[in-house]
Amino acid sequence: MQHKNTLILDISMMLLKTTSREHELMQTDAVNFVTLALDTCTNHESKVPKTEAMSLLKELCVSVDGCLSAATIYCTELIAFGLNRKSGEPPANNTTISQLYSASPFISKTSNELIIETSLIAIANFNCMTYRRKDIAGLIEGVVTKCADLLYTSSSRLIRCRLALLLRCCGKNICEKRVDLFERMIKFFFSGVAREKEELAFALQCADALKYLVSFDAFRARLKPYVGEIAIELCKMVTIVSIPAFYDFLTRITNVYTELVETQLVNLMHVLAERIIREEVFTEKSNNNMTINQCWNVIRAICEQGKLYPEHLDEIETALLPLFEYVVRLNEIDFDDDIVPVSYTHLRAHETSLHLVCRLLLEKKKKNKTKQKKKKINKQK
Repeated sequence: MQHKNTLILDISMMLLKTTSREHELMQTDAVNFVTLALDTCTNHESKVPKTEAMSLLKELCVSVDGCLSAATIYCTELIAFGLNRKSGEPPANNTTISQLYSASPFISKTSNELIIETSLIAIANFNCMTYRRKDIAGLIEGVVTKCADLLYTSSSRLIRCRLALLLRCCGKNICEKRVDLFERMIKFFFSGVAREKEELAFALQCADALKYLVSFDAFRARLKPYVGEIAIELCKMVTIVSIPAFYDFLTRITNVYTELVETQLVNLMHVLAERIIREEVFTEKSNNNMTINQCWNVIRAICEQGKLYPEHLDEIETALLPLFEYVVRLNEIDFDDDIVPVSYTHLRAHETSLHLVCRLLLEKKKKNKTKQKKKKINKQK
């Protein structure tokens, strides 16, 4: 038993916890920080100590009898222990953690923050095993339920990032009967994405969680009652968010819940068009191309939803007209050419005066871009 505890806590968990270098990465290179976190929970391709430690922990849980139960109990109790103890304070007597405290350097010598975040990562990885172990799923749901207030409101950026990672991996399975906890999880993700400028790593982790979870039928079914409210929030977020995963989530929402987002559809087109123009005018071209293309891709996805027309066609074309006019005026444009013909193809089928104006503007834009490219080639010669 002692060897099992050592392998779980003082080898696997000790190597799994966030290093000072990784903590610095969270501030300076959020994309790589989140990429490593996701790799730790999936394929372990990076082959660094963190992913190797997780591979070891998983192998122990699969191959050694009792390891999965023991590791889950340790992690869930460690989260509660780390959230509730004062710095350096030993655990209360008669608990699993109190029995391990003096013998485990990981528990006795690790800060509360690192104990919690390491335990959250470990639990996130146990998700793939919970489908055949209801007791394990119950333990995970129990700690999320009991510690919800302290976890969701934690002042630690690292803990919030790890909680988003845990909810990404387990969100489709846990709290199925607790509507209040599901609602809180969704609000947590949305508030996290909206903090892109202040906490990029946290925002990226939350956006990835939304993108991942919405791909599951069970999650989409639970999300359906909130789509109307979510659509309003999405329109607001388009004005401030640039994360690719967020726009993937937005595209999926407009495709899956077309009828439910109808009331916000025209407003969404307005804010997407305004965002594209704003990015072209006020942002360095080297930084804005991805955001512009992301907005265009959402517009394309909406345009391809033919069942919305002709009921909303006039309003949508009116919303997009300033964008089409701007495209023609611009000497250089920084979005992909292949996006424009999609709108052109759709517009061809609707020959009202306004639609015809939009189509002619797009044709003119294409001709202008062709001339510009020929001039550049001739100059190079």
